[in-house]
Amino acid sequence: MFLAASGVIIAVVYYFFYLRNLGRTRRSETFMNLFTNINTEAFQKADLLVQYAEYSDYADFKKRYGPFSEQKPIHVAIRTISYYFEALGMLMYRKLIDEQMVWDTFQIKHRWEKVAPIVKELRKELNEPRYIEWFEYLYNWQLKQETQRKVRQQPIYILES
Repeated sequence: MFLAASGVIIAVVYYFFYLRNLGRTRRSETFMNLFTNINTEAFQKADLLVQYAEYSDYADFKKRYGPFSEQKPIHVAIRTISYYFEALGMLMYRKLIDEQMVWDTFQIKHRWEKVAPIVKELRKELNEPRYIEWFEYLYNWQLKQETQRKVRQQPIYILES
């Protein structure tokens, strides 16, 4: 009887640790898939196109590049960047990806600040107040983290040497 009970307890403990490790493995796999996608040539081109686009607000953007419905490369690039970080934000909010990995890897602040004027006006035009909400969630999360954490200005390998 004692031996049978011990076997069950050992099996439960083993299963607990197995499931815990499986969750970490899944989050790591998800992270690596996201990291791989951000390093594609297509994403890099879209990211550079957005970062170097010149506009002060949505009206200026429309004047320079036309309405969003025209599907010019800059419009596609903004969607590419926005949808990517939208998915990242939703995964992080749902705790399907590790916050520390997001913090250490992805630079969200400057990307959101670049597309925010467009996204906010598109929300009005489309009558979709939740359009690209998780990207904005990531931005607000990063701002909060910067105030709560001691944000280092140098790479960690320099600080540790």
